[in-house]
Amino acid sequence: MGLDPDLIGALFDRVGSLRLVTGAGARVAVAAPERGDAVLDGRSHELRAGGQAVSFKTRAVLRRMLYCMAGRPGEIVSKDDLVGAVWQNQYDPLRHDNPLWVNIRRLRVLLQPTPVRIEADEGGYRLIVPPGFVYIEPPRKAV
Repeated sequence: MGLDPDLIGALFDRVGSLRLVTGAGARVAVAAPERGDAVLDGRSHELRAGGQAVSFKTRAVLRRMLYCMAGRPGEIVSKDDLVGAVWQNQYDPLRHDNPLWVNIRRLRVLLQPTPVRIEADEGGYRLIVPPGFVYIEPPRKAV
């Protein structure tokens, strides 16, 4: 006995969904996870891990950088992608290298009490997350 795919689609439209990105990939769910080694919640703009909570509510630039990398944990995120996500511009090394470096440094300091880390790579940066990492994307703005 199978489920009607139209019914499932209608339920998701009615209930709404969250897009969760985990260390293993992306999936759609209707509820937030109960547990995880680290949970980056885009709805509350908090990273919770090991009994610690780091707020990004008043740190818009750092929040956008972190969300850009959290959408692709373990992958190299190019400087082009980071600049586009944070400042909505094309990457210019003369303009953006220092602000990127400074803000990555600030982000690393905030992440110190958590198991989440940022590695530099020749082409950009990589977010290193624990196996139980979950990223709940922030709600999309209505167009």
